[in-house]
Amino acid sequence: MTQVPDAPSSSDKPAVPPGDSSQAGQQKRAALLADGQADTPKNQAVRSLITGAPNYRRPANVKRSTHAQRLFLLLFVIVLLLLGGMALFGYTFYLREIKPTLSSLQTYSRHLPAGDATPSSAPAVAQAVAIEIPPDVRQEMAASSSALAEIQRQLDSLRKLQADQEGQVRTLADRVASRGAQEVPVSTASSAGVPTEPTSDALIAEANTPSMMELRLLKERNRLTAYADEAIATGEREPLVRIVEAMSDPERANLWHAAKAEYYRVMGHYQFVTRIDPGFRLPLDELYPKGSVRDEADLTTEQLIELLSQRESDWQIRLRSAFLLGGRRTPEVGNALIDALKNDPSLDVAKEAQLSFEQTLGRRFRLFDIPAIESWWQTQVALRSGPAPRAELRAKEDSDKKPES
Repeated sequence: MTQVPDAPSSSDKPAVPPGDSSQAGQQKRAALLADGQADTPKNQAVRSLITGAPNYRRPANVKRSTHAQRLFLLLFVIVLLLLGGMALFGYTFYLREIKPTLSSLQTYSRHLPAGDATPSSAPAVAQAVAIEIPPDVRQEMAASSSALAEIQRQLDSLRKLQADQEGQVRTLADRVASRGAQEVPVSTASSAGVPTEPTSDALIAEANTPSMMELRLLKERNRLTAYADEAIATGEREPLVRIVEAMSDPERANLWHAAKAEYYRVMGHYQFVTRIDPGFRLPLDELYPKGSVRDEADLTTEQLIELLSQRESDWQIRLRSAFLLGGRRTPEVGNALIDALKNDPSLDVAKEAQLSFEQTLGRRFRLFDIPAIESWWQTQVALRSGPAPRAELRAKEDSDKKPES
């Protein structure tokens, strides 16, 4: 069996043959601690490192220095010198500057009288000085005071007179704007000689001045704006009627654009805004307490027309009735919707009546264009009262023939 040769030694020295014992003895290292050496601390430390003695702590490599105490002593001496220098400087400044000043103040206070020995820093007290005014100057001052008082009284009277005149002008403008060129007696209480009751000719002449005409125009425009605001806020028909009357009045032709603008403002509001709650339903228990009608679908056309025509009832009930009449194609429904569109005091109800009318007949109109809607409806009623058109007769014949075939 073949033996594997041993790996060469990792040591750099050549292997010593086993028989050469003299050479091995020469190369043997001497012991670090001989048995006969003294037991000093250094030898104990070396022995502990070699033998692994327990509880041994290796001393630090930092070498202790005795210069730290010397450095602290030097710093302490320097600080003492600095404090001594500062104290010497303060004492010298006191002797040169402060002490002479104090000595002079003490000398000055000794020479002062007993009643005047007050500190020099105390503020001086002002004393009243009597001034003698000559008699003629006093008389002139009294005369000036009385003249100023008289001027003040005149200014007060002028302000009061101006306020009275402004009030009279406002009252006159209000009455002229509301009554036109009628005789408007205005009582005055002026102290400037103005007559208490001006004549009608003078009133009309004063009312036709450019300033009064401009004021009247502004008041009319404000009145039209107030009409539009009321129609939008309350939903009443009467303010819109006033605007339409102003548009068609030839005497107020200069207000036509203003009235037209307010009219379109009201139309734009009702074109896109609905005032009623979408979830509102007719209170059938209150309208029919006997329980004859339990649901809105059970209401007949006559009952809905009757609810729509009751102007004293709640406008929401009338609006809901107009909505339920939509799609019922009878002449009575058309007449009832046209009547609500023309005469109902609520613009919301009138709008809903027009929408139901358009839904029933399949034709669209401008909102609240009552003349056009009424003219078209009268034409349709007149045509329906005559003989039936050929197209309807032909459609009826075709419907009759279909069941037979």
